[in-house]
Amino acid sequence: MKKILSLALMLSSLPAFAHVGHAHTSEHGILHHLLGTDQMVMGIAIVLVAGLAYWLRPRW
Repeated sequence: MKKILSLALMLSSLPAFAHVGHAHTSEHGILHHLLGTDQMVMGIAIVLVAGLAYWLRPRW
C-alpha cells in the first residue's frame, strides 16, 4: 500500500502532461475535450493506476 501511495503522490507532483501553451483543447484529442483540464485527466489517470495496482497486488 505504501508503494501505491508513493507512486500516486509522485505522479500527482509531476506537471500534468508538461507542455508549453497551445491554442485549442482539440490538440489533445477528444478525451481531453470531453474531460476538460489537464489536471482532471491526470487525476483520473492517477486514480486508475492506483486502483489497478491495488487490484493486482499480491494476495497472501
